[in-house]
Formats: sequence, structure tokens, C-alpha cells
Amino acid sequence: MASFYIPMSLSYASNLGHIPPINGLYSFVFNPLIYALLGTCPQMVVGPEAAGSLLVGTVVRTSVDRGHSSDDNGVLNAQIAGVVTTTAGAVIFIAGLTRLGFLDSVLSRPFLRGFISAIGFVILVDQLIPELGLTRLEHHTAGVEHGSSVTKLVFLVQNISQTHGLTAAVSIGSFAIIMTCRSLKRHLQPRYPSVAYVPDRFIVVVLSAILCWKFEWDKAGLSILGNAKAADGTPFPFHFPFRFSHIKHIDTALSTSFLIALLGFFESSVAAKSLGEGTHDLRGVTLSANRELVALGVANLVGGCFMALPAFGGYGRSKVNASTGGTTPMSSILLSIITLLCVLFLLPYFYYLPKGVLSAMISVVAYSLIEECPHDICFFLRIRGWTELSLMLVIFLATIFYSLSLGIALGIGLSILALIKHSTKPRIQILGKVPGTIDKFENAELNPGSLEFIEGCLIVKIPEPLTFANTGELKTRLRRLEYYGTDSAHPALPRVRAEEHNKNLIFDVHGVTSIDGSGTQVLTEIVEAYVKKGVRVFFCRLPTKRSQVFKKFQNSRIVDLCGGSSHFVASVEEALRLTELEELDEDWRYRDDRTTVPAIHFTLTRRGGPLASHAAVNFTNLLGRVEKAEKRYLRHRREFQGNKLLRQRRPELYGMVDDNALTADLGHTGTWFAKLELGDPPQRLEAELDMLSPDYYMMSTSSSSTIGSKYDAFASRSHTGLHVRVHPECELVTDLFVLPLNSSVSTSANIPIPLCQPPRYSRRTLRLSGSQIGLSQQGALAQIDHHSFIDHLLQQSIIAERVWSITLLDSQSGILTLGSTIVSEIEEAKIRTQVELHNIANPGADRDFIEKEVQSRLAILKPNDWHDLFRWSEVSGAAGWWTTLLQGVWIDGVKILRNQPAVFDVQAPFILAPPIAARRFYESISGAKRLKEPYDMFYAFPCHNPPAIALEFNAWMFAAMTSPVGKEEAPNGPPGGRFSLGKEREGSGFCVGAVVETRVAYHDAGKKDGDTQQGRQGDGGDGLRNLWIIGEPYFYGNGLVFDLEAKRVGFRSY
Repeated sequence: MASFYIPMSLSYASNLGHIPPINGLYSFVFNPLIYALLGTCPQMVVGPEAAGSLLVGTVVRTSVDRGHSSDDNGVLNAQIAGVVTTTAGAVIFIAGLTRLGFLDSVLSRPFLRGFISAIGFVILVDQLIPELGLTRLEHHTAGVEHGSSVTKLVFLVQNISQTHGLTAAVSIGSFAIIMTCRSLKRHLQPRYPSVAYVPDRFIVVVLSAILCWKFEWDKAGLSILGNAKAADGTPFPFHFPFRFSHIKHIDTALSTSFLIALLGFFESSVAAKSLGEGTHDLRGVTLSANRELVALGVANLVGGCFMALPAFGGYGRSKVNASTGGTTPMSSILLSIITLLCVLFLLPYFYYLPKGVLSAMISVVAYSLIEECPHDICFFLRIRGWTELSLMLVIFLATIFYSLSLGIALGIGLSILALIKHSTKPRIQILGKVPGTIDKFENAELNPGSLEFIEGCLIVKIPEPLTFANTGELKTRLRRLEYYGTDSAHPALPRVRAEEHNKNLIFDVHGVTSIDGSGTQVLTEIVEAYVKKGVRVFFCRLPTKRSQVFKKFQNSRIVDLCGGSSHFVASVEEALRLTELEELDEDWRYRDDRTTVPAIHFTLTRRGGPLASHAAVNFTNLLGRVEKAEKRYLRHRREFQGNKLLRQRRPELYGMVDDNALTADLGHTGTWFAKLELGDPPQRLEAELDMLSPDYYMMSTSSSSTIGSKYDAFASRSHTGLHVRVHPECELVTDLFVLPLNSSVSTSANIPIPLCQPPRYSRRTLRLSGSQIGLSQQGALAQIDHHSFIDHLLQQSIIAERVWSITLLDSQSGILTLGSTIVSEIEEAKIRTQVELHNIANPGADRDFIEKEVQSRLAILKPNDWHDLFRWSEVSGAAGWWTTLLQGVWIDGVKILRNQPAVFDVQAPFILAPPIAARRFYESISGAKRLKEPYDMFYAFPCHNPPAIALEFNAWMFAAMTSPVGKEEAPNGPPGGRFSLGKEREGSGFCVGAVVETRVAYHDAGKKDGDTQQGRQGDGGDGLRNLWIIGEPYFYGNGLVFDLEAKRVGFRSY
């Protein structure tokens, strides 16, 4: 017992309880000794369990989150654990004094067998992860470490290739040796009884530790137990938990301690009942549930004073005790003595103990728990005990699919139901509308296929009077209707009806001709619970308002909870109309609570400075920029998948015949990048934006160029490798990101990110290192099997919405906002400037006066929702790009083009227009001309007369490239304003326009340069013929927000 449960207690304390490891040992020093003196089950061994330790960890984490403690304050965290343990012990002790031990009599044999088998299965699955060396990967995979057994099985199947060979060999070898010895003992013990005392498991532990030390397996990646030291240097510190300074911790721990006590009591009852009374010829020993409660309560009260973990009787541990010959309480006393010696003298010798060996021994115990189940199953099959088999199956599935606590709760509930056997049940029904009628509704359970269900409404009919006899299950059956649409569904099934289908609850109470006090109380609680969840509740066909039923509704506040007598109507149809009216009214008054979550703001910079300048343009440079921009779009094609039109990349272009190669080329001049900080100490990286891809990753090559930025994983203390491949070139890692909320406040979070390295033989190793943040819609364009950066922020509740926006402040700086926009900040700055200028000569305009005036104007300007500050246009065309309908192009107040498809891409340095559209555009500008070949895709206009340009989206016009050059650009800014790329030549009065003619639709991806005859026939169906590419120039002076969830683009002029 001591050889492997003592090390396990160290793990429970440090990994689950978040307290110093030595506090786990205290649970084996005091609790088994006290239980041996006071308990009634001689073979049961009391100690910490995973479930109770995990709940202690939640209390510690909650205290840390509330600022009552910190992660590195081991002493205070141990004291918090002592508060939890003592509180749980007090609950159990009081239950024993009040003689509540009879509650365990409702535990039937099928419940015990189903729960015990589920415990074995859960333990077996849990131990497979450390046995295969996947513990670190489990810690960094969301939802697995504390997930259900099924979740862990899925994790094991998906990551079996990541198995650590040495760990698996040691674990499986230990398991095989122990199982072999176990089988040999079973066959030899009838003839040679002394075989039972061969310490095979202890030998395995000692040998594994020696071999690990001798051959340095820990340096080869084998996980070992390591050091275990006391937090404050005192071996057994006494700390009375109920102090005034711990009141805040008691408040946090109270509900959790009650749950720990409940779980511990029933698990101890399972162990005691399964071991039986007076086993192994111990005569005159009987089990007493009340004495068990008192013994467990006293043990945890004492253990809590020494900051130990909660300790209760564990079936697996007690089964090991019985199988190794333990028959009297002396086994518990000896375990306490051995643990005491370990705390005082033997802790350093645990250092090289492999954790995989501990897991293997526990797996053997888990196997022994499961192997006893087939006998009971065969017995119940023989007697056709379908109810008992169903109970076992439900408890088993609930435990492995959800949790031990749910399995216990469900099993107890079903046992009580079987014991009491209610003869009456509420005959409530869910109603559906008869097609073709207005006011006819029938029971949807009888013929669900022929009825219509009203969206967002749950119509429940109660066809009988409500009394104490039939309201006992009213809440449960109503919940089944809400979750499954029928009251005959089993509560262990997963939810069928989504929550949005239950926004309105309509009770048809035509049959409720009377109701007693108990029925009124239950109905009041039901209505109150739904109202708290934001559900609108209506009653229809109630007896007259002079009836006793309505008066009880008034006296019990049901009428007030629902919203007044207006929610009591004459028919179901009238109630449905009322729900529609209230939903419309609520839309006007709705304030989205998510807007209180701060957004993330990254600084944007244009690599290489602005493209436009005061001097004459460099046409060679511009031609190269146009060619590079067009290549980005030629890398994609448009095709159908089923009934969906999608954008997909062309891996065969430009030598990218390897479909596993990442197509992005990072670190080049003229691209916009966000400044990121991650790691400990922080590393500053430049992450390029890509609106044509959803992928975000870091590329690390062997290039020695200083352009771009390279992430150094070895220099970051917060870096963790997850050993998960999300692309043939990319492995998932995690590191600490600094996420700026504004100019002075930031937060941080550990976010996984793919770290990519091209193969050494590839020419891509000569490319620049860098990072990319993909901003397109997730879909066929993704090359990496991983969530987007925005989705990770959303999953961790760092942002509230799947939206992002770009605001370019000038030609070389801007702001990328994730989760919201900066529209509120910009509008407030504009109003503040206006107020300060207006009151510049007002002597009474102090800071408070200015602030009050600004806030009053903001209150008038701002709507309830920031979304209302934008004009929205739906994304159209093939899924993947941010493509929408450009309804019109206006020049000097005249609409010259209409209904053009347009795609937004901030990395395009120009606005690229199709040939016909470009010619029509410049023909509408007075004095404009087309340049000669080879620069005939460019046009020039008189610098002194720049046009007023506006683009129309969703019937609203937004000015483009008409804002003046900023102050910081004035000395060297381009003549002709934002619309100009610079002068045609030195001394010329013409400026080159930012709208450039593109021939991207007439390039043939399948032909070499010069062979374009076939390519000029069209775009091959890729949708590029009439496509406008709205690039960088349009983002000046306009706020654009992109909604990934609703697939729309928002516009606003600043």
C-alpha cells in the first residue's frame, strides 16, 4: 500500500490540489490512524482521492483569481486546502451526530456494481495517458485533463503517434510483470498460501527507481517523481482553519466542501458495502453508517488542522489492501506509521521513481474493479433483470461520459425513485401546431412528423390539477421537454433541443382547475428559474381571474414574475403573437453585454515606409508591386464542393508543386505587419496580415537576413512544445502573448501557435523568417489544421466577438483591433477636439466641464450597440475572401459605375480595377490620361485638381482617397493628396493615380510567360474578370470592420 499510494498522494496534492506535495502525505499520516480507531470497516483504507483533490484545487484557483492568494504562495494555498478539508469534515461529522447514515441504504446492488465498474474504467483510461508519456500534451490540450473518459479516449486515439517509447516500455512492462505475478499468485495461493505475501509491486517500484537512476532514464524523457519538500520547512505544521482571517476562504469553500463531503461519504459507503461485513473470518464486526460518518468527520477535522487533503474511503485502495492480506485496522495504522517515517526521513529517495510505474500499478487495480462486473451481468441476464441492467448501464455511461459526481447523483436519484415508486406522474405535454390552422395545437409526442414547431417557443400543456402528489416530478419532466421535446427521454441522454428554441415558454393550463399550496410553490420556483435565465413565461387558457387558481398565482408572485397580468392570455395563438411583439421591443432596448469585454489593439506598420512620395514615381518599382499583388490572387481558384462555391489555393503555381508547402512569402518590403510580444522575456515579432488566408503561424528558416523577425523558442521560459503536428512543416507550441488593450494597459494569455520549419533540402529555407496572422474566413483556404488567432482569443474569453477591424492612421501606421473596433475612441477624440476649440475662450471651461460636455454629446451620438455605427454589406461570391458588392463608383458627385464585385485586401498597395472599369473611371476625371507602354496600366491626372471619389456599399457612399495628407507627411507627402502615388516625372503637373488597371483576369495560370493567347480569353471561371481589389488607399480615412460570424463587412467614414 505504502509503496505506491504514498507517491500518488504527492501527485494529488501538487497536480490536482495546487498545494505543496507534502500536504498530500499528511492525509495518510493522520486520517488512516483516526479511522482505524473509530471506523467500523476493518479493511477500508482512508486517504485522498482524485475527485476530492481536484475540487480542492478549484477552491485554491478561485481564491487566486479573486486575489486572496497567489500561485506561488504555497503556505497560504495549503491553509486554504485545510479550510476545505475541515469544512468537509465538519459536514460529515454533523451528519453522523444527527444520525443521517440511513441515507446510504438507498444504494442498491446494481448501483454499486455500475459505479464500481465505471470507477475502474475511468481509472484505467486516466492512467493510459501517463503510461504512454502523453501527460505534457494532455496539459496543453483544452478540455482533456479534466474531461470525461470518452474525451480522453478520443485524445489517446488522435495522439497515439506521439507516444514516448521509453515511458510506454517501462509502464507496459511494469503492468505485464504485476499482472503475471497476480495470476501466478491466484493459481498458487490455494496450495502455497504464503505466496500472497511476496511484495511483487514493491519490488517493481524499487527496481524501476534503481534502473532509472543507473541508466539516467529521466534524461531520456522518462517522467519521474522528483523532489518533494515542505512549504515552510516544518514537518507537521498545525494551523487552526477557522480564523477570522480565513472568513473569505470559508465563503469560497463552503459549497465545494459540501460536495466533497457528499462524494466522500457515498464513495466510502460503496467501499464499505462492497468489502462486506466481517470479512476474512473477523467475527462480531458490523458496519454502522453513523459511526462511519463520525469517524470520517473526525479524521478530516484533524487532517484539516494540518492542511491535509480531504480523505475518505476509496474502493480501489481498500481492494488493494484486502488483496495483499490486510484484514484488520492495523494495516491502516501501519500505513500511517510508514507515511510518518517517509515524511521525516525518506522523501529524497522518491526522486527517481518513474510515474509510469505508479500508473501501471493503479491500472492493475482498475482492471480488478472491472473484472468483477461480468458475474453480476450474467446473473441479471439469467433472471431477466432488465431494470437492474439498465440502472447499471446508465450509471456506467453517465460516469464515463461526464463525471463521477454525475454518476453518483444519477444512481442515487434512480435508487430513490425505485424505492419510493411514485404512482402518479404529471401528464404534461409539448404542443405543436397543426399545419394549415391558426389556433389548433396537438400533442407533439404522439405524431411529431405532422406538426409544426414554433421557432423560439416551447408550448407546454398541463392537462390536470396540480397537487403535492403530481408535482414531485414536474420540474424534471419539464426539463425533459425543454431539452429533448418529450418527457419520456432519459435524462442521461445529450441535449437535443437547442437553448434558442426555449426563449419563450407558454403554459397551456386549461386543465388546471385547482392547485394546492405545494403545487403553487413548485410552479413558482419553476417560473422564477426560467425568468432568471432570461426566458419569457406566458400562461394561457387559465380559469377566470376571479378563480382561486389565479388568486394563488397572484399571492405567490407568479403573476409579477411573468411580467404582469398581460402575460395571462386567452389562447395559445394570442400568446405567440405577444412573444413576437416583445421580441421586437427587446431588439430596440438590447444592450450587448459582450461589449464590456475589452478589445485587443495591435500597432500596424508598413514595412519600408509609404509607397507614395513627393518625388516622381519609380515605375519599375510600381510594376513590381502590381505583379506581386496580382500573383497573390492567381494562387487561388474558384470551384464547387457539393452545393458550395469556395476559394482554394493553386499549389501548382510558381514551383509550388508540393501541396504540403506553405505558400506565404514573409518579410518583404511594402507589407503591413502587427507588432507582437510573446515569451518570457518578451520577444518582439512582426506578424504580417493576410486577408486571403485564415492561417496564423510562425515560420523559422535558416536565412540570416535581418528583415522580418524570428521566434527563438529556446530563449523563452514560457515556451511549451505540445508535440502536435498541424501541418507537415508545423508543430504546435504555446507561449505567453502580451495582448494590448490600449496604449497603457495590456493582458497576457498562453496561446497555442504553429511553429513551422521548411525541410532542410527545400529552397524555402532561404526565405525570410516571420509570422502571419490570417484574417480571412476559415475554410478551404486553410493550409494548417488549426484554429485562427481570433478563435483562440474568443475561446479564452479575451475578446467577445469574432470580428476584427483595421484603421490606417497614415500611410505607414495603423491599428488592428480584434474583438471590436476603435470607433468609440475616434468619435470621442473628434468630439473632445470640437468641445475644446469651442470653449477655448471660456474661462469656466475646466477639465470637469470639458469632460461633462464630451460625455453628454457622446450619449446623443452613441447607439446602444457599436454595430449600429456602421453600414453593413453582406459577403458574397465564393467563400474565403472578403468579397462584397460595390454598388457604385462616384466621381465628383456622378455615379459612373455600378454593381461591381469587390474584394478587400490591405496588403494590395493600390486599388486594382478591371480594364474596362479602369478606363471608364479615368475617362470621368477631367484631364486624366493613360500612360504609354509598358506602363499602360497606370493613369495620370492633374495634380492641382484631384477628384472627389466615393465608393457605394449598401446604398451608402463612403469617400475614398480624398482626406488630406497628414501633418507628419506634409513635407514629403505626394502632391494630389491620397489619390496620388507621386508625380509622373520631375517638373510634371500630372500625378499617377492610385487606381491601377489590373489584367489579373487575363493571366493564364497554365501557360508560361508570353503564351497568353488562351489566357486572354477569360479567367477560366475563377471570378476575376470584373473583380475590384480594394487595397490600402481605401483604408485611409475609413473604418472597416469584418464580421467572421455573420460574414459581413462594416463601413464608416472617419
